[in-house]
Amino acid sequence: MNRKIMILIIGLALFFTTLSAEKIKDFTLQDASGNEVTLYDVLDSGNVVVLDFWATWCIPCCKALPHLNRFHEENENVVVIAVSEDGKRSIKKATKYIEKNGYTLTTLYDPDGAVKKLLGVKVMPETFYIKPDGEIFFHHVGYKEGEEISMEEELNQLLQSLKTPAEDN
Repeated sequence: MNRKIMILIIGLALFFTTLSAEKIKDFTLQDASGNEVTLYDVLDSGNVVVLDFWATWCIPCCKALPHLNRFHEENENVVVIAVSEDGKRSIKKATKYIEKNGYTLTTLYDPDGAVKKLLGVKVMPETFYIKPDGEIFFHHVGYKEGEEISMEEELNQLLQSLKTPAEDN
């Protein structure tokens, strides 16, 4: 019996040491002014990144954006990057939408859908919470009214997990 337990413990230990957190793939996109933004450059500053794929024609996306913008404005260590999937012809439309609504989040454009494909995004909106080391902490698909509450709870949990013991005092 002891031998079976020992083998089980060793097996479980080996299993858990081979598990690693999923890291998001790096990418570079442009903003409306043509400035390039690279995901890992933003993460290197120690910020949490909330990465959201959206489009102006997507009603749930447009309903989620005000909440994501609020997350950005209320948390100094959070950078919200909204990646527009409106396509080449609609970059102006997406820019106008962001400006009209007074959003201050970072808006990037994926006109050919290359980053969407790279990250395996299938549905919009699709949102990732990314730790400063690139680990995906939370992944949310879609949006229904009221989900911003649980999404904010996840964000707060992530921010709390990154605090050092000295910051808690």
